[in-house]
Order: sequence, then C-alpha cells, then structure tokens
Amino acid sequence: MPNIKNATGYYAEEGMDVVDFFIGSEGTLGVITEAKLKLIKALEGLLDCYAFFNKKESAFKFVVEAYNSSKDNNQSQSILNPISIEYFDKGALSLLRERHSNIPKDAEAAIYFEQEVTKKNEDDVVNSICAAIEEV
Repeated sequence: MPNIKNATGYYAEEGMDVVDFFIGSEGTLGVITEAKLKLIKALEGLLDCYAFFNKKESAFKFVVEAYNSSKDNNQSQSILNPISIEYFDKGALSLLRERHSNIPKDAEAAIYFEQEVTKKNEDDVVNSICAAIEEV
C-alpha cells in the first residue's frame, strides 16, 4: 500500500494478486453470493485465564513456552494446545484497572489464554499452564 492516502481510485501495482485487488475494493467490484462453510466439532469445554507478569519479557517467555509445548508444534506429549493467546501491555492494563481493581498494581503485562479442555484432562491442563507460568 502507498505511504499516502489514495482516494482517487483502486490501489493496484504491478504483480499484485487479483484476490488482494478484489478484497481491497471494499465490495465495489463484486459481491460474494455463495459460500461453503465447514463446521468444526463443538468444544467440550473451554478454560480461559489471565496471567499477570511483573515484566513484559516474562509474558513473552510464557507465550513462547505455551507455543513450543503445544500439540500444534509436533510435540504430542504436551497437553497444552492454546486456541488463542492475547497480550496486554502496561498501557492496556492501566486502562483496565479503572474498571477492574483486582489487577495487580505491579503487573506490566498480562496474557489471556484459551485452551480446550475435557472433563478428563482439565486438571492436567491447569497444571501445565501453571508450570509454564512458573518457568518464566
């Protein structure tokens, strides 16, 4: 995309993918009239948690640990397999503290973590998440 606003027409450049051109046209070049959706199996359970860290580097290490130990990273012996991981920096936490007084005052970062669980593995997942947090 250009460094300046270009509102005089469609943005295009040599070698640009036609899909990008179509998507960037904001519906002026066509409309999707049919789509096929593939539904995935519903989750049996969902565990979500916030982990607060005194240093942002610790939060980053936790994310790396969670990712590296996940099943998606070809380490099937691990029970961690995050659905989502979201990072909150010091600025975001200061905004959240206005409404949520239970956020630790010394926290510089937080990670929101979602993990699919079953009745059989819920305790193991919690223990794995706690171990990953303790390692950082």
